[in-house]
Amino acid sequence: MPVELELIHVDVQTIHTKIRCLVSDNSFNFTLVYGNHTISDRRPLWDSLIEFVPQDEPALVSGDFNNVMAEDEIVGGNAPTEYEVKNMVDTCALLGLEDVMSTGCRFKRSEGGILSKIDRAMVNEAWYASGYMAATEYLPPGAYTDHSPVITTLFGNISSYPKPFKFFNFWLKHDKFNELMEQKWPASVVGMAQYKLAERCRLFKSHLRAFNFQEFSDLSNRAKVAAEILEELQKRTDWDISNVEQREQIQDQRKISAYLADSERAYFEQKAKLKYSLLSDRGTSFFHSLVNRNNTRNYIACLHRNDGSIIKDQAEIIRDFVEYFTNL
Repeated sequence: MPVELELIHVDVQTIHTKIRCLVSDNSFNFTLVYGNHTISDRRPLWDSLIEFVPQDEPALVSGDFNNVMAEDEIVGGNAPTEYEVKNMVDTCALLGLEDVMSTGCRFKRSEGGILSKIDRAMVNEAWYASGYMAATEYLPPGAYTDHSPVITTLFGNISSYPKPFKFFNFWLKHDKFNELMEQKWPASVVGMAQYKLAERCRLFKSHLRAFNFQEFSDLSNRAKVAAEILEELQKRTDWDISNVEQREQIQDQRKISAYLADSERAYFEQKAKLKYSLLSDRGTSFFHSLVNRNNTRNYIACLHRNDGSIIKDQAEIIRDFVEYFTNL
């Protein structure tokens, strides 16, 4: 896939670049790392990352850091001290960097048989908020090095499949919901009470889907357009305060705009599955980013089979999950 690479900065331990895919127009910051061997020599590395890895744009940082971040990342040697891990941990926390989900060889083997995790690929919060995906495979070191070649696959697709029916609470506030309930719920169903309830729910779902499509499809755009119309009316009224009809239009449009904005916010709040209402400040961008983050973090890029093979095709992964749980 053709890409455009812009060189941002080069120093002894890092190469900072910006990469743009010429097909999808997706872009991100990429930093390649080779950390020096001593704590003091690595200090310029952390300064360079802090200076050139942005927090508000998607960023991928990968390479040999020559530094572990936790006790369980070294086997067969002395546990790392707080002094040894502090600089890297603090830098990653400041930049919001975390490991990409990975498969393959976790450790690098050094002289004396000590195993340590010093090769890694990490992305920041903006990566997830942008809906980007990444998966890393650490290959065996081979004969000429003790490091694992790191292959990171980017921008995989989340396949869309039929999703379970979900009832959105903001439907209840719509003027037409009670009317829909009165007209469509009393369907003629014969059978036991439990069966009649289940069957009526099943039949009513199709009416709710049609209702949702008619009244709430493209909800974010509807809310945006309603807000723009309201703003334009308010500007006109500011210049023509004697126009009573226009003031009445503003009252009606304010109700429409507030309703759509509240519905949009309720949609993302419920879909995000997290109770962060106080943090949202009545906006939806916070919840929108949560939904994107959940989707990308829950994405399964590859699956190890019992025979040792690895599958990456999404349809195959789904079939394997279904087959496994079916045969339990």
